[in-house]
Amino acid sequence: MTARLLAALVVAAPALAVADAAPAGIVLYQSGRLLDANDADVTGQHAITVTIFDAAIGGNDLWHDTFQVTLTKGFYSVTLGDTATDQKQLTAESFGGDRWLGVAVDGEHLLPNLKIGAIPNAIHATTADQLGGVAAALYTLKTDIPATAADSAKLGNVAAALYALK
Repeated sequence: MTARLLAALVVAAPALAVADAAPAGIVLYQSGRLLDANDADVTGQHAITVTIFDAAIGGNDLWHDTFQVTLTKGFYSVTLGDTATDQKQLTAESFGGDRWLGVAVDGEHLLPNLKIGAIPNAIHATTADQLGGVAAALYTLKTDIPATAADSAKLGNVAAALYALK
């Protein structure tokens, strides 16, 4: 089948969202519309494989999963990383830099891969490992400075002034 993906991330970019933080991991939503070579809607049951790559062309497959979907007027929507429905788990490490979304329909990879925008890249911030560009492990609690009522900036209910580099 020759098909083309129409504006997958025009629809998906606003729809790519992180679900509430949950032990199950990160969940993203991706939607698209498939048209055939004559610009007619693709309909019926199809296997949609979504892959996250670290390069626009080629690159490493950082995550992928296949979904059996029924297209209606060419439209589909899938949930990436939903372990409750036996999908493969997404992790913040999958979004630690520029990433591209690849889509294949019934085994046919549709080009080009689409660059994933800032929303998924923000996921990395939820697991930030630095404070002001310095590794968090290099910070320690100062025990020699007493907290005062004037401390307005708190880190985990601890006055910010009580933290210092080791």
